[in-house]
Amino acid sequence: MPTRRASSSLLVTAAVATALALLGACAPGGAEPHASASPTSTLPAPTTDRTLRTLIDEPTAPGALTVRGERLGDGTPFRRLDVTYPSGDLTISGILDLPAGDGPFPVVVFVHGYQPPREYEPSTSALGMQSALVAAGYAVLATDLRNYGSSSPDPERMPDMEVGATQDVVAALGAVAAGGVPELDPDRVALVGHSQGGRISLNTAVVAPEAMDAVVAISPSSAVPWQNVEKFMQVALDPAGELGTRGNPQVQPQFWTDVTTTTFADRAHMPVLVLQGDADEVVDPAWASTTVAAWNAAGGDARLVVLPGANHALEPTFDDAMRQVVEFLDGHR
Repeated sequence: MPTRRASSSLLVTAAVATALALLGACAPGGAEPHASASPTSTLPAPTTDRTLRTLIDEPTAPGALTVRGERLGDGTPFRRLDVTYPSGDLTISGILDLPAGDGPFPVVVFVHGYQPPREYEPSTSALGMQSALVAAGYAVLATDLRNYGSSSPDPERMPDMEVGATQDVVAALGAVAAGGVPELDPDRVALVGHSQGGRISLNTAVVAPEAMDAVVAISPSSAVPWQNVEKFMQVALDPAGELGTRGNPQVQPQFWTDVTTTTFADRAHMPVLVLQGDADEVVDPAWASTTVAAWNAAGGDARLVVLPGANHALEPTFDDAMRQVVEFLDGHR
């Protein structure tokens, strides 16, 4: 799988796959999705009451980051460690990339975008972005999230609008803060996410605002999850038929309000950088400006950088984009 440049066909596939992710179709053991024969007119209540609001209210018990061993053969010029940490009753896997030297290093928790779990490769999923951060002196904890890598599968096996994945990132930040890994500085922690991981990073910022110094969202999917459903389902499946258990914003307004990131933007006051290419083939580039505007209207500190001609993978401006990410992080560590 490409680690930096994404072909147009891969990006289109990612769009369809994102729709399947919204349906929970790719969770291990999940049923194969199917298009309904006709639109569903009556939508039942959501099958779970877990939302960002309930996640904010849940008590947290951070666990430790456990080093399982050193990765060999990845061909990187830096050390890579296999790690795990608890997220509720689940165990989440990840890779910890370390710069040269003894540390302690400032930490970036990195959140990957959507890929079909069976095709996901932890060592190369976003290696270009991770490598740029390590070269700048950051230790990078790349979490696999539930259903990915060696992580536990999501026991609900249903679309939850990334609430479960958000819990996993909150838990990753808690594991870093708990200490125990001498190379990591638990007092200097930032969050970086790409695509769906960008939205999850913004979710995490509103759920656990004290856990990070800064946030970077790169090519993020919409902070309003129903917009993701509408866009990606246009190229995949019938939203009414397949998302009937979730209702829609007209039928289930409270649920959709409570899974919308910007509903809670007034909780997040750390600096936020959003990078968005105006030639993005996967997400709607307008979503980034809408998110930043809503964030700042709620009293936040968000800045949007639009990359002319850049696609979802930041090409052909990848190097300049990552330079801006590093400069932003350096200014807030």
